[in-house]
Amino acid sequence: MTAIKKHKELIAKIVLSTVTLGISFGLIEIGYRFIDPYRRYQLWEVQQTKDKNLYQYDEKLGWKGVPNAREYHTIWTARVLVEHNRLGFRDIEPEQRTPGKPTVFF
Repeated sequence: MTAIKKHKELIAKIVLSTVTLGISFGLIEIGYRFIDPYRRYQLWEVQQTKDKNLYQYDEKLGWKGVPNAREYHTIWTARVLVEHNRLGFRDIEPEQRTPGKPTVFF
């Protein structure tokens, strides 16, 4: 009789813990949706992104950056400014090479 009672108490504790965790996670999810720190962009804003102005097709590389391009790229949760240098890389403008001095790219 005591073994069955202990077994029922254990099951009750497991069920209570599971329900408590479920309610807690549910409340956290609801709270996060109300106090979301990230702005959500509307569908029309996402579709207005002009990615074709940032990248161009290249026979050797596939796709590469358009030189000197500067535009905002928008997805559902973020808007990022994309800038390419004169070589088409998303990097700072490289310094002019000194003739006769080796250059290393990573």
